Amino acid sequence: MSLQASQENMDVLAFQQFLCHDPSLGIYADLFTLTEPMAAHRHDFLEMAFMIKGYGQHEDGQGCMPLLSGDVWIIPPGQWHAYPFIEEGVSIFNLLLSQDFLMAYKQVLLSTHYLDTRILYSQVASANRDKGLVPMPAHSIRLSPQGRGVIHTLLMTLAEEVRRPGGAGYAGICTGLALQIIGMIDRYSEPPVSSPGDTRSARHIPELLSALRCIEERYAEPLTLEEIARHSNYAPTYLVRKFRHHLGASPIEYLFQVRLQHACTRLKTTNHSVSAIASEVGFSDSRYFATRFRRSLGVTPSEFRVRSRDRMTNKEDNIVEA
Repeated sequence: MSLQASQENMDVLAFQQFLCHDPSLGIYADLFTLTEPMAAHRHDFLEMAFMIKGYGQHEDGQGCMPLLSGDVWIIPPGQWHAYPFIEEGVSIFNLLLSQDFLMAYKQVLLSTHYLDTRILYSQVASANRDKGLVPMPAHSIRLSPQGRGVIHTLLMTLAEEVRRPGGAGYAGICTGLALQIIGMIDRYSEPPVSSPGDTRSARHIPELLSALRCIEERYAEPLTLEEIARHSNYAPTYLVRKFRHHLGASPIEYLFQVRLQHACTRLKTTNHSVSAIASEVGFSDSRYFATRFRRSLGVTPSEFRVRSRDRMTNKEDNIVEA
């Protein structure tokens, strides 16, 4: 049964409930470990939950999705969410931003690709409800391997700084670090790659969830349909039918998409050769990899790398000019 609570009974967390050293700053940052499920709740602040390690599930109004290291979950004010399943300990770094912070820096926040004006929705504002406004849906962002390291360092620095209220430059340093993290998420989010379909409905089915986890965790191995089916306890032909029904693609087609996404990340963030990357993500034939890559994205792997780095350079030039 879903952990979604009724609107009347759902807990609402307020920013003031957190033990902030200076609540007026509007920033809370700390690392914590989930050892058991967390019931559905809402809050009046923007939450950015950085998955550091462990495995579990995140649930919101759109369904259940896995918690994977390298993901950032964006939970806007007024949106409910829960952690219905936790496998051992899940380490999460939470960055919480108050409504006052959102209003003060709304132009910066709204310049990102992953936030919009719905983050300004207030849980307690009856005017918003009367106008029919709704909170922005929760969603996740996948960080590149390079970005995870950069952002983790900034998060740890911010957590130390917020514990030193009253010091010289306290507000400016903390605010600057928080805004830098917000910008780095934009810079280091993985490039979007067309996928065979939304996996949320499939993840509600234990057999399909097992197959998806097999693919997503072992994509670099020489997986076969039979091996994936063995993890699901379905016959191969039945697994194909279920995948096509829920995802619009077969298990092998989904495997290709997962490999393609990881290849794009490596092309963007490493100097590994195209043939080396092909091998790293599970392709035994680099020429086949290059052919499939171009057929899917319309450019060769080398062209994709050049364009991605050109975009990064343009972003850096714009920051310098600003």
